[in-house]
Amino acid sequence: MTSNQTPVNEQVDAALDELHVERARLMRLPSTHHRSSQLAELAELEAAWWAVLFEHARIRVHWRAALAAQEAARRTATTWRRRAQAQLDRAPAVPAEALGAAA
Repeated sequence: MTSNQTPVNEQVDAALDELHVERARLMRLPSTHHRSSQLAELAELEAAWWAVLFEHARIRVHWRAALAAQEAARRTATTWRRRAQAQLDRAPAVPAEALGAAA
Protein backbone atom coordinates (compact mmCIF):
# COMPACT_ATOMS: atom_id res chain seq x y z
CA MET A 1 0.00 0.00 0.00
CA THR A 2 1.37 3.38 -0.93
CA SER A 3 1.23 6.35 1.40
CA ASN A 4 -1.48 8.14 -0.63
CA GLN A 5 -4.02 5.28 -0.34
CA THR A 6 -6.67 5.48 2.34
CA PRO A 7 -7.00 2.29 4.41
CA VAL A 8 -10.17 0.29 3.73
CA ASN A 9 -11.52 0.77 7.25
CA GLU A 10 -11.27 4.56 6.85
CA GLN A 11 -12.99 4.40 3.45
CA VAL A 12 -15.82 2.34 4.94
CA ASP A 13 -16.10 4.66 7.93
CA ALA A 14 -16.33 7.73 5.67
CA ALA A 15 -18.93 6.06 3.43
CA LEU A 16 -21.04 5.02 6.42
CA ASP A 17 -20.88 8.59 7.74
CA GLU A 18 -22.13 9.91 4.39
CA LEU A 19 -24.96 7.36 4.40
CA HIS A 20 -25.91 8.42 7.91
CA VAL A 21 -26.13 12.08 6.84
CA GLU A 22 -28.24 11.17 3.81
CA ARG A 23 -30.53 8.95 5.92
CA ALA A 24 -31.05 11.78 8.40
CA ARG A 25 -31.96 14.12 5.52
CA LEU A 26 -34.45 11.64 4.11
CA MET A 27 -36.04 11.02 7.49
CA ARG A 28 -36.99 14.71 7.65
CA LEU A 29 -39.05 14.36 4.45
CA PRO A 30 -42.71 13.31 4.40
CA SER A 31 -43.28 9.57 4.52
CA THR A 32 -43.89 8.53 0.90
CA HIS A 33 -43.22 5.57 -1.35
CA HIS A 34 -40.30 7.44 -2.88
CA ARG A 35 -38.69 8.18 0.50
CA SER A 36 -39.10 4.58 1.64
CA SER A 37 -37.53 3.35 -1.60
CA GLN A 38 -34.59 5.69 -1.16
CA LEU A 39 -34.12 4.55 2.44
CA ALA A 40 -34.11 0.93 1.22
CA GLU A 41 -31.42 1.79 -1.31
CA LEU A 42 -29.34 3.47 1.39
CA ALA A 43 -29.64 0.38 3.59
CA GLU A 44 -28.52 -1.78 0.66
CA LEU A 45 -25.51 0.48 0.15
CA GLU A 46 -24.75 0.24 3.85
CA ALA A 47 -24.86 -3.57 3.63
CA ALA A 48 -22.45 -3.43 0.72
CA TRP A 49 -20.00 -1.29 2.69
CA TRP A 50 -20.20 -3.67 5.65
CA ALA A 51 -19.41 -6.49 3.20
CA VAL A 52 -16.29 -4.62 2.10
CA LEU A 53 -15.18 -4.30 5.72
CA PHE A 54 -15.93 -7.99 6.30
CA GLU A 55 -13.78 -8.98 3.32
CA HIS A 56 -10.82 -6.96 4.60
CA ALA A 57 -11.09 -7.72 8.32
CA ARG A 58 -8.16 -9.62 9.78
CA ILE A 59 -9.38 -9.95 13.35
CA ARG A 60 -12.20 -12.41 14.04
CA VAL A 61 -14.24 -10.05 16.21
CA HIS A 62 -14.09 -7.40 13.47
CA TRP A 63 -15.31 -9.68 10.70
CA ARG A 64 -18.05 -11.07 12.94
CA ALA A 65 -19.22 -7.53 13.78
CA ALA A 66 -19.11 -6.53 10.10
CA LEU A 67 -21.08 -9.63 9.15
CA ALA A 68 -23.73 -8.88 11.80
CA ALA A 69 -23.96 -5.24 10.69
CA GLN A 70 -24.29 -6.33 7.06
CA GLU A 71 -27.17 -8.64 7.93
CA ALA A 72 -28.88 -5.92 9.99
CA ALA A 73 -28.60 -3.50 7.07
CA ARG A 74 -30.09 -6.09 4.72
CA ARG A 75 -33.04 -6.61 7.07
CA THR A 76 -33.50 -2.85 7.24
CA ALA A 77 -33.52 -2.65 3.44
CA THR A 78 -36.16 -5.37 3.29
CA THR A 79 -38.31 -3.52 5.82
CA TRP A 80 -38.09 -0.26 3.86
CA ARG A 81 -38.86 -2.09 0.58
CA ARG A 82 -41.97 -3.63 2.15
CA ARG A 83 -43.03 -0.26 3.47
CA ALA A 84 -42.53 1.33 0.06
CA GLN A 85 -44.66 -1.37 -1.55
CA ALA A 86 -47.39 -0.95 1.07
CA GLN A 87 -47.40 2.81 0.49
CA LEU A 88 -47.62 2.26 -3.25
CA ASP A 89 -50.50 -0.20 -2.81
CA ARG A 90 -52.42 2.33 -0.69
CA ALA A 91 -51.78 5.25 -3.05
CA PRO A 92 -54.75 6.54 -5.05
CA ALA A 93 -54.77 5.59 -8.71
CA VAL A 94 -54.87 9.31 -9.60
CA PRO A 95 -52.56 11.80 -7.86
CA ALA A 96 -54.33 14.00 -5.30
CA GLU A 97 -53.39 17.14 -7.26
CA ALA A 98 -55.24 15.82 -10.31
CA LEU A 99 -58.29 15.01 -8.19
CA GLY A 100 -58.36 18.57 -6.82
CA ALA A 101 -58.06 20.06 -10.31
CA ALA A 102 -60.94 17.97 -11.61
CA ALA A 103 -63.35 19.03 -8.86
